[in-house]
Amino acid sequence: MAWHPDVPDIPIKKPKEIEDLEQMDRAFLDSMPSAEVNEKIEQIAHALARDYKIQVANGSYDECLQIVSVALILTGSAVGGHIGSSMIAAGNHAALKASKDAFPTP
Repeated sequence: MAWHPDVPDIPIKKPKEIEDLEQMDRAFLDSMPSAEVNEKIEQIAHALARDYKIQVANGSYDECLQIVSVALILTGSAVGGHIGSSMIAAGNHAALKASKDAFPTP
């Protein structure tokens, strides 16, 4: 599925992990424990980094980091609530970790 039209140009398709999150019930999302929220954010960050590496020819660590960070922050803003605020707060850290996993240094 495509990103919302007002989202900046993100060169990858929206991962299934984000689509699944967007389909979840608001009450369920707001009742998720912090550890589960953090796990969900890391899963989404890794899915974004994985998809970036697969879908973008000649991708780079720096661009991956930027794309994952922006996508997490935008998704967090769109989802809102407890998980959305956590996603915004953890966006840069989760993007850094996922990008390092996608583009390990030798």
